[in-house]
Amino acid sequence: MLADLRVMGRKARLFGAIADDPMQILLARLPKALGRRLVFFEATSHEMSFDEAWLLNLFDAVHKLDHDRYCFAMRSRMSRAQASELHFLVCKAARALDV
Repeated sequence: MLADLRVMGRKARLFGAIADDPMQILLARLPKALGRRLVFFEATSHEMSFDEAWLLNLFDAVHKLDHDRYCFAMRSRMSRAQASELHFLVCKAARALDV
């Protein structure tokens, strides 16, 4: 899943969001909410960036229905209003990873 996330992150940075892909839309909108670009390493890298770890933790919290961890992850990096705006999109992107 990490390698896929890295590829999607690079595509979002280079080409913007694809209209019907919730992950691409999320990855294109997150930099504004975070106030900076996301860092994605090469797909073959053995290290993991903070942003990659944060996203994987966020999606895992959605999958496991861990509300407290999800809220902490979102609120630790963005305002309540930004988290509220991105909530539905985060959940859709997490669910898309299940496919």
